Amino acid sequence: MGKSIILWDSDPGLRNALSSLLQAKGFNTISLANPAKVTKATELLEPELIMLEGSWKSGSRIAFNRESFSWNPDGELSVILPSAGTDSPREETGGIVVENLRKPFGTKELSACIQSALEVKEHLEQAPLPWEKWLELKRLESEEEILSALKLRYEVYREIGYIDPAPEQIEFDKYDDKSIFFGAFICQNGTRELVGSLRLIRSRTNGNYPAAWMNILRRYGDNGPGRSPNGTPSLPAVESFSVSMEDLSLFYPGFGSSLSASGQNVSEEIFELSRLVLKPDYRKSRFGIERKLYELIVVDSNAEQPKR
Repeated sequence: MGKSIILWDSDPGLRNALSSLLQAKGFNTISLANPAKVTKATELLEPELIMLEGSWKSGSRIAFNRESFSWNPDGELSVILPSAGTDSPREETGGIVVENLRKPFGTKELSACIQSALEVKEHLEQAPLPWEKWLELKRLESEEEILSALKLRYEVYREIGYIDPAPEQIEFDKYDDKSIFFGAFICQNGTRELVGSLRLIRSRTNGNYPAAWMNILRRYGDNGPGRSPNGTPSLPAVESFSVSMEDLSLFYPGFGSSLSASGQNVSEEIFELSRLVLKPDYRKSRFGIERKLYELIVVDSNAEQPKR
Protein backbone atom coordinates (compact mmCIF):
# COMPACT_ATOMS: atom_id res chain seq x y z
CA MET A 1 0.00 0.00 0.00
CA GLY A 2 1.27 3.49 -0.83
CA LYS A 3 1.89 6.35 1.54
CA SER A 4 -1.24 7.68 3.22
CA ILE A 5 -2.50 11.24 2.75
CA ILE A 6 -5.49 12.67 4.63
CA LEU A 7 -7.37 15.16 2.48
CA TRP A 8 -10.10 17.68 3.21
CA ASP A 9 -11.46 20.47 1.01
CA SER A 10 -14.81 22.20 1.31
CA ASP A 11 -15.46 21.72 -2.42
CA PRO A 12 -16.64 18.09 -2.88
CA GLY A 13 -15.83 18.13 -6.58
CA LEU A 14 -12.26 19.25 -6.07
CA ARG A 15 -11.87 16.90 -3.11
CA ASN A 16 -12.95 13.91 -5.16
CA ALA A 17 -10.77 14.96 -8.10
CA LEU A 18 -7.71 15.34 -5.88
CA SER A 19 -8.40 12.03 -4.19
CA SER A 20 -8.61 10.23 -7.52
CA LEU A 21 -5.46 11.93 -8.81
CA LEU A 22 -3.48 11.05 -5.69
CA GLN A 23 -4.75 7.46 -5.79
CA ALA A 24 -3.60 7.20 -9.39
CA LYS A 25 -0.13 8.36 -8.29
CA GLY A 26 0.07 5.50 -5.78
CA PHE A 27 -1.00 7.24 -2.58
CA ASN A 28 -3.54 5.83 -0.17
CA THR A 29 -5.84 8.86 0.04
CA ILE A 30 -8.30 9.27 2.89
CA SER A 31 -10.82 11.88 1.74
CA LEU A 32 -12.83 13.47 4.57
CA ALA A 33 -16.20 15.15 4.12
CA ASN A 34 -16.08 16.56 7.67
CA PRO A 35 -12.92 18.43 8.79
CA ALA A 36 -13.75 17.73 12.44
CA LYS A 37 -12.68 14.12 11.78
CA VAL A 38 -9.10 15.13 10.90
CA THR A 39 -7.91 14.67 14.49
CA LYS A 40 -9.27 11.15 14.84
CA ALA A 41 -8.15 10.11 11.36
CA THR A 42 -4.63 11.38 12.05
CA GLU A 43 -4.38 9.48 15.32
CA LEU A 44 -5.70 6.22 13.85
CA LEU A 45 -4.02 6.21 10.44
CA GLU A 46 -0.73 8.04 11.13
CA PRO A 47 -0.56 9.47 7.57
CA GLU A 48 2.55 10.69 5.80
CA LEU A 49 0.89 14.02 4.97
CA ILE A 50 -2.30 15.97 5.66
CA MET A 51 -3.74 18.29 3.01
CA LEU A 52 -6.30 20.78 4.31
CA GLU A 53 -8.05 23.74 2.77
CA GLY A 54 -6.77 26.85 4.53
CA SER A 55 -3.81 29.23 4.43
CA TRP A 56 -1.69 28.65 7.50
CA LYS A 57 1.75 30.24 7.45
CA SER A 58 4.51 27.98 6.19
CA GLY A 59 6.64 26.79 9.11
CA SER A 60 3.88 27.29 11.70
CA ARG A 61 2.80 24.54 14.06
CA ILE A 62 -0.90 23.88 14.41
CA ALA A 63 -2.99 21.69 16.71
CA PHE A 64 -6.34 20.69 15.23
CA ASN A 65 -8.19 20.23 18.50
CA ARG A 66 -7.12 23.38 20.31
CA GLU A 67 -9.86 25.89 21.05
CA SER A 68 -7.87 28.55 19.23
CA PHE A 69 -7.73 26.51 16.00
CA SER A 70 -10.26 27.42 13.30
CA TRP A 71 -10.99 26.07 9.83
CA ASN A 72 -10.61 28.88 7.32
CA PRO A 73 -11.22 27.75 3.71
CA ASP A 74 -10.00 30.63 1.57
CA GLY A 75 -8.67 29.34 -1.73
CA GLU A 76 -5.44 27.71 -0.51
CA LEU A 77 -4.48 24.16 0.30
CA SER A 78 -1.94 23.66 3.09
CA VAL A 79 0.28 20.58 3.28
CA ILE A 80 1.06 19.51 6.85
CA LEU A 81 3.53 17.05 8.34
CA PRO A 82 1.70 15.32 11.22
CA SER A 83 3.29 16.09 14.59
CA ALA A 84 6.55 16.97 12.81
CA GLY A 85 9.43 17.96 15.01
CA THR A 86 7.39 18.23 18.20
CA ASP A 87 6.80 16.17 21.32
CA SER A 88 3.20 17.26 21.68
CA PRO A 89 0.94 14.82 23.50
CA ARG A 90 -1.62 12.93 21.47
CA GLU A 91 -4.43 15.14 22.72
CA GLU A 92 -2.86 17.93 20.66
CA THR A 93 -2.86 16.23 17.29
CA GLY A 94 -1.55 18.48 14.55
CA GLY A 95 1.69 19.16 12.76
CA ILE A 96 3.81 21.69 10.93
CA VAL A 97 2.82 23.45 7.70
CA VAL A 98 5.48 22.88 5.03
CA GLU A 99 3.81 23.82 1.72
CA ASN A 100 0.90 25.88 0.38
CA LEU A 101 -0.96 25.63 -2.91
CA ARG A 102 -2.98 28.55 -4.25
CA LYS A 103 -6.06 27.56 -6.24
CA PRO A 104 -6.36 26.98 -9.09
CA PHE A 105 -3.30 24.76 -9.51
CA GLY A 106 -2.31 22.08 -12.00
CA THR A 107 -1.09 18.53 -11.62
CA LYS A 108 2.55 19.62 -11.96
CA GLU A 109 2.22 22.08 -9.08
CA LEU A 110 0.45 19.45 -6.98
CA SER A 111 3.10 16.79 -7.65
CA ALA A 112 5.95 19.21 -6.95
CA CYS A 113 4.32 20.34 -3.71
CA ILE A 114 3.83 16.79 -2.42
CA GLN A 115 7.33 15.74 -3.45
CA SER A 116 8.81 18.73 -1.65
CA ALA A 117 6.82 17.96 1.51
CA LEU A 118 7.89 14.31 1.48
CA GLU A 119 11.54 15.33 1.07
CA VAL A 120 11.23 17.61 4.09
CA LYS A 121 9.67 14.77 6.07
CA GLU A 122 12.43 12.36 5.07
CA HIS A 123 15.07 14.90 6.07
CA LEU A 124 13.47 15.51 9.47
CA GLU A 125 13.22 11.80 10.20
CA GLN A 126 16.82 10.99 9.32
CA ALA A 127 18.92 10.15 12.35
CA PRO A 128 21.59 12.82 12.80
CA LEU A 129 25.17 11.83 12.13
CA PRO A 130 27.29 11.81 15.30
CA TRP A 131 29.05 15.07 14.44
CA GLU A 132 25.75 16.82 13.64
CA LYS A 133 24.92 16.66 17.35
CA TRP A 134 27.82 19.03 17.93
CA LEU A 135 26.83 21.56 15.27
CA GLU A 136 24.56 24.55 16.00
CA LEU A 137 23.48 26.93 13.24
CA LYS A 138 21.61 30.13 14.04
CA ARG A 139 21.06 33.78 13.29
CA LEU A 140 23.52 35.74 15.41
CA GLU A 141 21.75 38.03 17.84
CA SER A 142 23.96 39.36 20.62
CA GLU A 143 26.78 41.87 20.49
CA GLU A 144 29.13 39.13 21.69
CA GLU A 145 28.13 36.83 18.81
CA ILE A 146 28.55 39.60 16.22
CA LEU A 147 31.99 40.48 17.55
CA SER A 148 32.94 36.80 17.34
CA ALA A 149 31.97 36.84 13.65
CA LEU A 150 34.02 39.99 13.00
CA LYS A 151 37.03 38.46 14.76
CA LEU A 152 36.67 35.25 12.75
CA ARG A 153 36.60 37.29 9.54
CA TYR A 154 39.79 39.06 10.60
CA GLU A 155 41.56 35.75 11.33
CA VAL A 156 40.59 34.25 7.97
CA TYR A 157 41.35 37.37 5.91
CA ARG A 158 44.73 37.81 7.60
CA GLU A 159 45.50 34.14 6.91
CA ILE A 160 44.93 34.58 3.16
CA GLY A 161 46.52 38.04 3.03
CA TYR A 162 43.31 39.84 2.08
CA ILE A 163 43.69 42.59 4.70
CA ASP A 164 46.52 44.29 6.59
CA PRO A 165 47.12 43.76 10.32
CA ALA A 166 44.92 45.84 12.62
CA PRO A 167 45.40 46.33 16.38
CA GLU A 168 41.71 45.72 17.15
CA GLN A 169 41.85 42.36 15.28
CA ILE A 170 38.35 42.57 13.85
CA GLU A 171 37.20 43.11 10.25
CA PHE A 172 34.11 45.14 9.42
CA ASP A 173 32.93 47.49 6.70
CA LYS A 174 30.19 49.97 5.87
CA TYR A 175 27.68 47.22 5.04
CA ASP A 176 27.77 45.40 8.36
CA ASP A 177 25.32 47.70 10.12
CA LYS A 178 22.79 46.86 7.38
CA SER A 179 23.31 43.11 7.62
CA ILE A 180 21.85 40.03 9.26
CA PHE A 181 24.55 37.67 10.54
CA PHE A 182 24.45 33.88 10.62
CA GLY A 183 26.87 31.54 12.37
CA ALA A 184 27.89 27.92 12.81
CA PHE A 185 29.01 26.79 16.27
CA ILE A 186 30.74 23.60 17.36
CA CYS A 187 29.54 22.63 20.84
CA GLN A 188 31.62 19.99 22.63
CA ASN A 189 32.73 19.26 26.18
CA GLY A 190 30.99 22.31 27.58
CA THR A 191 32.50 24.72 25.03
CA ARG A 192 30.83 26.64 22.20
CA GLU A 193 33.07 27.86 19.36
CA LEU A 194 32.07 29.93 16.31
CA VAL A 195 33.68 28.19 13.32
CA GLY A 196 31.85 29.79 10.40
CA SER A 197 29.79 32.87 9.58
CA LEU A 198 27.99 34.55 6.70
CA ARG A 199 26.10 37.82 6.34
CA LEU A 200 23.01 38.88 4.42
CA ILE A 201 23.15 42.57 3.43
CA ARG A 202 19.85 44.45 3.12
CA SER A 203 19.54 47.08 0.40
CA ARG A 204 16.68 49.15 1.80
CA THR A 205 16.38 48.63 5.53
CA ASN A 206 18.72 48.70 8.48
CA GLY A 207 20.17 45.61 10.07
CA ASN A 208 18.81 43.92 13.17
CA TYR A 209 21.37 45.14 15.70
CA PRO A 210 21.26 48.95 16.10
CA ALA A 211 22.25 48.92 19.79
CA ALA A 212 25.04 46.39 19.26
CA TRP A 213 26.47 48.38 16.35
CA MET A 214 26.44 51.61 18.32
CA ASN A 215 28.60 49.93 20.96
CA ILE A 216 30.91 48.34 18.38
CA LEU A 217 31.39 51.62 16.50
CA ARG A 218 32.16 53.46 19.74
CA ARG A 219 34.89 50.96 20.50
CA TYR A 220 36.40 50.44 17.05
CA GLY A 221 35.51 53.48 14.92
CA ASP A 222 32.88 54.25 12.29
CA ASN A 223 33.26 53.29 8.63
CA GLY A 224 29.91 54.86 7.84
CA PRO A 225 26.56 53.32 6.82
CA GLY A 226 26.24 51.04 3.83
CA ARG A 227 24.98 53.64 1.38
CA SER A 228 26.44 55.26 -1.67
CA PRO A 229 27.60 58.92 -1.48
CA ASN A 230 24.30 60.31 -2.76
CA GLY A 231 22.39 58.50 0.01
CA THR A 232 20.63 55.95 -2.22
CA PRO A 233 20.50 52.26 -1.24
CA SER A 234 23.53 50.29 -2.34
CA LEU A 235 25.12 46.83 -2.28
CA PRO A 236 28.73 45.68 -2.86
CA ALA A 237 27.91 44.06 -6.20
CA VAL A 238 26.19 47.21 -7.39
CA GLU A 239 29.26 49.30 -6.66
CA SER A 240 31.71 46.69 -8.03
CA PHE A 241 29.97 46.49 -11.41
CA SER A 242 28.91 50.15 -11.59
CA VAL A 243 25.20 49.48 -12.03
CA SER A 244 22.23 51.07 -10.32
CA MET A 245 19.75 49.31 -8.06
CA GLU A 246 17.13 49.89 -10.76
CA ASP A 247 19.31 48.08 -13.30
CA LEU A 248 19.20 44.93 -11.19
CA SER A 249 15.48 44.49 -11.86
CA LEU A 250 16.28 44.25 -15.60
CA PHE A 251 18.64 41.28 -15.27
CA TYR A 252 16.02 38.62 -14.56
CA PRO A 253 12.20 38.66 -14.71
CA GLY A 254 10.76 39.29 -11.26
CA PHE A 255 14.09 40.20 -9.67
CA GLY A 256 13.81 43.33 -7.54
CA SER A 257 10.13 43.76 -8.33
CA SER A 258 6.90 43.24 -6.40
CA LEU A 259 6.03 40.13 -8.45
CA SER A 260 8.23 37.10 -9.00
CA ALA A 261 8.66 35.45 -12.39
CA SER A 262 5.83 33.06 -11.44
CA GLY A 263 3.51 35.92 -10.44
CA GLN A 264 3.85 35.57 -6.65
CA ASN A 265 3.81 38.66 -4.45
CA VAL A 266 7.31 39.16 -3.09
CA SER A 267 9.39 41.84 -1.43
CA GLU A 268 11.08 44.30 -3.79
CA GLU A 269 14.08 44.57 -1.49
CA ILE A 270 17.27 42.98 -2.82
CA PHE A 271 19.69 41.20 -0.50
CA GLU A 272 23.29 40.20 -1.07
CA LEU A 273 25.18 37.32 0.53
CA SER A 274 28.81 37.95 1.41
CA ARG A 275 31.67 37.42 3.84
CA LEU A 276 31.50 33.63 4.12
CA VAL A 277 34.40 32.56 6.36
CA LEU A 278 35.29 29.22 7.96
CA LYS A 279 38.05 28.15 10.28
CA PRO A 280 40.64 26.04 8.42
CA ASP A 281 39.72 22.72 10.05
CA TYR A 282 36.12 22.99 8.84
CA ARG A 283 36.57 23.89 5.18
CA LYS A 284 35.29 21.36 2.64
CA SER A 285 34.92 18.83 5.44
CA ARG A 286 32.30 16.24 6.27
CA PHE A 287 30.53 18.90 8.31
CA GLY A 288 29.43 20.66 5.10
CA ILE A 289 29.15 23.93 7.02
CA GLU A 290 29.26 26.05 3.86
CA ARG A 291 26.10 24.43 2.50
CA LYS A 292 24.39 24.39 5.88
CA LEU A 293 24.89 28.14 6.31
CA TYR A 294 23.26 28.80 2.94
CA GLU A 295 20.39 26.45 3.83
CA LEU A 296 20.00 28.30 7.13
CA ILE A 297 19.46 31.59 5.30
CA VAL A 298 16.70 30.03 3.17
CA VAL A 299 14.95 28.64 6.24
CA ASP A 300 15.39 31.84 8.24
CA SER A 301 14.07 34.04 5.42
CA ASN A 302 11.04 31.82 4.84
CA ALA A 303 10.23 31.73 8.53
CA GLU A 304 10.41 35.53 8.83
CA GLN A 305 8.58 36.37 5.60
CA PRO A 306 7.47 33.53 3.29
CA LYS A 307 8.33 34.07 -0.38
CA ARG A 308 10.60 37.00 0.47
